Amino acid sequence: MVSFKRTVTTTEFLLLVCLAWAFASCDSAGARKKPIASPPVISVPSPLLSRLPVPGSYPLSVDLTLAPFDAVRQIIEQAEEDFREGEQDYHQGHLDRAKKSFDRAVDTMLQSSLTLHSDERLEKEFDSLIDRIHAYEVIALKEGDGFTTQKYEPAPSDEILDIETFPSRIDDKLKATAEKELAEVSHDLPITVNERVLNFLDYFTRGRGRGTMENGLRRVGAFRPMIDRILRETGVPKDLIYLAQVESGYQPLALSNKKAKGIWQFVPFRGAEYGLVQNWWVDERQDPEKSTRAAAQHLKDLYGEYEDWYLAMAAYNCGPGNVQRAIERSGYADFWQMVAHHVLPLQTENYVPAILAVTIIAKNPEKYGFTVEPLPPLMTERVTVSIPTDLRLIAETIDTSVENLQSLNPQLLRMTTPPNEPDFQLNLPLGTKEKYIQEIAAIPEDKRVLWRRHRVTTGETLSTVASRYRTTVSAIAQINELTPGSKLEEGTKIIIPAASSNVKTTVVKHRVDRGETLAIIAARYDVTQSELRKWNRLRVNAKIRPGQRLTVRVSAEDRPSGVAGKPGGHGKAPSQSASRKTVSSNQAGTVVHSVRPGETLFSIAQNYNTTVETLKQINGIRNVRQLRVGDKIRISAAQ
Repeated sequence: MVSFKRTVTTTEFLLLVCLAWAFASCDSAGARKKPIASPPVISVPSPLLSRLPVPGSYPLSVDLTLAPFDAVRQIIEQAEEDFREGEQDYHQGHLDRAKKSFDRAVDTMLQSSLTLHSDERLEKEFDSLIDRIHAYEVIALKEGDGFTTQKYEPAPSDEILDIETFPSRIDDKLKATAEKELAEVSHDLPITVNERVLNFLDYFTRGRGRGTMENGLRRVGAFRPMIDRILRETGVPKDLIYLAQVESGYQPLALSNKKAKGIWQFVPFRGAEYGLVQNWWVDERQDPEKSTRAAAQHLKDLYGEYEDWYLAMAAYNCGPGNVQRAIERSGYADFWQMVAHHVLPLQTENYVPAILAVTIIAKNPEKYGFTVEPLPPLMTERVTVSIPTDLRLIAETIDTSVENLQSLNPQLLRMTTPPNEPDFQLNLPLGTKEKYIQEIAAIPEDKRVLWRRHRVTTGETLSTVASRYRTTVSAIAQINELTPGSKLEEGTKIIIPAASSNVKTTVVKHRVDRGETLAIIAARYDVTQSELRKWNRLRVNAKIRPGQRLTVRVSAEDRPSGVAGKPGGHGKAPSQSASRKTVSSNQAGTVVHSVRPGETLFSIAQNYNTTVETLKQINGIRNVRQLRVGDKIRISAAQ
């Protein structure tokens, strides 16, 4: 590579450019000169262009070194491009698409072959990217559910606390049962039985709230030991556990119409006040244990202010400022007097009696007609995950499902544990911690958001496994100390290295033929439709047309014959040209997919942007069944 450096002034630099122009404009000696109608366009190499001076800055120091390929710069530019797409979608109101673009931007940084700590530019870009995305999510949370893919449950409090009318007369038998119950059972909250409490007793036993009560009595079993322990350690009444039943029904993913989240329904600012972290990666309002500690401390602080548990609970619902104003307006520091003077919000007037009613029922549910078997307590153990790690890798390592792992860690908003949190505690099923520690050690730290573990099933070979994960036989063999011809034993686990860091790819240009769809083209090259859209900057619903050329990135070793760049090729990749392809197409425009190990109707439907019901209908499948390797599944090209 030719390289030279010197410092020149702006005048010298412009003189060089002019001389180059003059020489380029002249013919050889003696040749007839042609008039120039307009000045030619001067093309300056981009590395040089980036070093041009800002107007007014003199002298100019120009580094004329021909810059080598900069992998870091390429990663940053791709991440920024994805982020800009997300911004555009966000401002157009397409939050789902914005989330996908923002996630893609983060994935570009995390899943590159370079680690974040290998270059200062990567670290700064990543931190900046997360801060900017989180700023958008905070706004989105105020208007909806934000960008997370979690399936939130409606908070029971939204319905319970908005009740305005009750039956005009309460059954005397219900009142007698409640009063007798209070005399027979112990409770560490003061319990009042009056008309408002009886109204909620009726609502939870015979009204619309019966189902809510049953769900709470069942779910509390999973969290009772933990909540009891924390309430006891904090020094507050254990009966405050029933406050959580009114708030959320013990659902970690409960979301109210006021954007409160978690078992204890913290709104963002109150959660932050009590140390619950909320960022792009985690929302600790959804962490059952951490939110319980925060709620217990908050209730203790409120009791210290009012020295009255009814007022403390009222302030938990509507805020201490509203309670203080209610005291000033009514002249009473008594909850029932405030209710009588209607100086509290309706929801708060309902809040305390609803909690008291739930407490009375939960002390002896059989007396009120409930025969509910509580869920068994959650049995977990915690492990420190100091570097970002893919949840799928962790699930495969300890032989559990991703769904189970997510249910044990509802605070996680992404499929990756958070970076830059060396003390992050992940909940694992009881008895799996040692297995995780031993097996994760085989995965390099900088590959734990990329690499996977795979359990071999009947009939699988290195070739079929490599095809499934879009990597190579040699890469898997090398990592697992196997030979390329090794036979795999059913039930053994092998490490799958990341395709993005182990497979050399090449770019081919595919010319779209009449009748082809993204599904057909993706299947021919064994890529996904989302990858095709990303490489060609296509919107989700974008149409492709005959003659259009699409960029496709394929493994260099699997590059099919007759593609662009080879004589006579125009980018076609016949399905017969490579053994790794699993589909063919017919004249009717139908893709025929050959089932690979581990695939299900759901995973196939996801890959081809269709639904399980559509696949069942097209293929005459009446009942969900286990697919067999080699089964042929037809997919309509119209999907």
